[in-house]
Amino acid sequence: MLHRKLIAGTAALLFSAQAQAATFAYSLTGNYTASWTMDSNPTVGFVSPGGYFGVYNVGGTFAGFAEATTIVFSNANAVPIGGLTIPNARRGSFASGGPQLYDGPEMTPTMRTGTFSLRTGEILTVINLSAIPEPASWMMMLTGFGLAGTALRQRKAVMLVRYA
Repeated sequence: MLHRKLIAGTAALLFSAQAQAATFAYSLTGNYTASWTMDSNPTVGFVSPGGYFGVYNVGGTFAGFAEATTIVFSNANAVPIGGLTIPNARRGSFASGGPQLYDGPEMTPTMRTGTFSLRTGEILTVINLSAIPEPASWMMMLTGFGLAGTALRQRKAVMLVRYA
């Protein structure tokens, strides 16, 4: 019984680390300014055989205007310029080559965090906003600690040995 509770508590602790996709905050500074948030594994709207993909309806502030737009990320190996494009006919578009901002295939990318220098002089900073666990993760973690603590507090059966 003790071992089962200890295993259940350990499993709850391990699974509490599995949260939903992380949310990343993007900040583009320089001649063109923009800021937006997006999942670390975004839902891809389209993929091009040329090595780039787009994410639709990304909400943020682009060139000083709050709106939702499409953001295109390019594969630095497949496309000569690589980098980032924010097409926006009403307010002016932004396109810059630079480092690849994601890992994996274009259909299921995993975005990178860090500070990236783009070829047009802008700086793109990407940080993880999901460093604080969600309430469901906290509850799962506390449950695991409780089960592990209960298992450790239980008394073991004492065996008496008599010598004849």
